[in-house]
Amino acid sequence: MSIVGRIATTFLLLSTAALIGSPDALAWPSCTDIFSTAYPNSQTENLAGCQTCHQSVGGGGNYNVYGSDLLANGAAGAGATCAAVDFASALVAVEDFDSDSEGNTNIVEIQAGTQPGWCDATQSATCANSAGTPPNVALDPTPPPPNNNAPVADAGGPYAGEAGSTLIQFDGSGSSDLDGDALTFNWDFGDQTNATGIMPTHTYATAGNFQVTLVVNDSHVDSVPGFASSVITAPPMNVAPIAVPGGPYNGQPLQAVTFDGSASSDPNGDALTYSWDFGDGSFGSGVAPTHSYAAEGTYTVTLMVNDGQIDSVPTTTTATIAVLPAGDGAALYNANCLGCHGDPWNGTAVDNALAGLRRVAGARACNIEGSIFGTSVFPNGVPEMQFLQVLSDADIDLLADHLNSRQTSGERRYVTTCAGCHGDDGSGGRVGENVHGESASETLEAIREDSEMRYLACMPRSDIDAIAVFLNGFDNDDDDDDERSDKGSGSTTLPMLLLLAIVALIRKHAVCRRLW
Repeated sequence: MSIVGRIATTFLLLSTAALIGSPDALAWPSCTDIFSTAYPNSQTENLAGCQTCHQSVGGGGNYNVYGSDLLANGAAGAGATCAAVDFASALVAVEDFDSDSEGNTNIVEIQAGTQPGWCDATQSATCANSAGTPPNVALDPTPPPPNNNAPVADAGGPYAGEAGSTLIQFDGSGSSDLDGDALTFNWDFGDQTNATGIMPTHTYATAGNFQVTLVVNDSHVDSVPGFASSVITAPPMNVAPIAVPGGPYNGQPLQAVTFDGSASSDPNGDALTYSWDFGDGSFGSGVAPTHSYAAEGTYTVTLMVNDGQIDSVPTTTTATIAVLPAGDGAALYNANCLGCHGDPWNGTAVDNALAGLRRVAGARACNIEGSIFGTSVFPNGVPEMQFLQVLSDADIDLLADHLNSRQTSGERRYVTTCAGCHGDDGSGGRVGENVHGESASETLEAIREDSEMRYLACMPRSDIDAIAVFLNGFDNDDDDDDERSDKGSGSTTLPMLLLLAIVALIRKHAVCRRLW
């Protein structure tokens, strides 16, 4: 490597080390994982991403008011990952805060799928927004009409029955609303099962004392929960267990399919053993076995469980095994990627309306493999894409062929390849390294020599050139003076300063040698 290259690399490593040591380093994806686990039914983080807690998409130290409350109540000190602190407890600690000061607590906004760190200033004079709000995201729950009365939930009961046999009818007809609004009913039977409707039915699989919870809603607000007891006794004699084989399942020949019988149960609470018939002459055991089929077809899969005395009734499902048409990358994309990333070419490269945020036109096989199987930033693959680890190398090649079947821009190639680390426009992003103005040769050198980027070695020079054109369309020194790096004017960049210094040293050394 040249002297310039070694000095520039040393500077980059020192800058990266400083970033990693910074308390403001972006804590993702563990933060979003913890948030989604704490609030599995909320759309808050799905819609806003990093802007749930930060002022900008790229995260960093610019927290909104909700993020600031989290820092002040247990989230401080996380560094590069929220798993370094008890982030779940910090979330709970600020649930009853009204961080954005618009009138709803944080937990009310999260349950409504809106944003606890942002508010609509037209709804409240005390709105505490910090900066520009996330685009196309609901900020606050729809306010109820003036003088709306919350409904009252009556769960009826008490209820009783026998495990595995009694079909209990629950009754929420005693619930009411002073305003005469129509009600919706949401039941939790206390055994990790739920139902809706005014009078649902349910059979408990095991004996025990269960708390039944009913929440009603008048289309404006939820009621205070109503409770009832449900006392379930064990049958007087052993009752056969119930086999639930899951499915239906899908797969391709010679690729492992994972089966799941974990929903099976025993009314007496006995431990179960599992016997599987995969329908092709093969058998298995265990709650979640895997099996590979040799040929295409639709197979009848049978599960029977045993509680140590009487077998269950055999229960069936299907496994459909099919080979995707040769060369059909479009079918692979539509089946696995379209729902998150949308039409690859139709729309802006970065689109907050997409679940996956970015369109992936121009992605190469190594880009796709890195996202699915892992890079230095995502060692196990992007969490939302790990389900695609069943794809073969041939499948990924087909996807790449499809995504490069049309002409695409340098911006799309940048967004597909680099934005995950350097931000949607190259201004820093997750790793904090501004790549505005980088040339194609600088990018190629980084791919050859930086271990974090070597997985991009499959990219052709034409892609690198297109990305360089995109990056050179930005202000080189990032000072908003509209000075573009391709004008050849303005402030001298660090690499140029280094080069001039080295040239001066070489000349001085040559003069000294001549004088000696």
